[in-house]
Amino acid sequence: MLTACGWVFLGASLWAVLCAIMPEPPALTPDSLAHYSALLALAYVAGFIIFVVPSGLGIREFFLTLFLLPEMNRTFAGDDAKATAAAASAVILLRLVWTVAEMVIVPSLYWMPARLYQGTGGASGAATGETVAAGRWARPGIRGMISVIIPVL
Repeated sequence: MLTACGWVFLGASLWAVLCAIMPEPPALTPDSLAHYSALLALAYVAGFIIFVVPSGLGIREFFLTLFLLPEMNRTFAGDDAKATAAAASAVILLRLVWTVAEMVIVPSLYWMPARLYQGTGGASGAATGETVAAGRWARPGIRGMISVIIPVL
């Protein structure tokens, strides 16, 4: 259920970016939200399946641009140059928004007090492979943060 909500939020972010660049923004309806979420899901899967580049670098953007072209052609009345530029701009802007959001959220979660993310019951951190220091989970340090940020770029 949580993953489904994540896909819906990703679809909503695509809709918001399209509203920012299109002359006549699309209406946000359950159908359009499902459509944008599906386009993103298909582009993500294409990025995972194609092994030519690491982490699907550029593959997801290519397929998302390809999937957005028919909608952009309808919006720009068949002007292929404008439709292609608008689709590519939307995809690049979406990638930038996601990257900035990740760069903001990772440090804020990194500095979150340990008591907020430390489990209260069940197996100890040592038993689950977590590093435990002085009764708290140890923060991963800069290497851990980089290993979190680099794969998503």
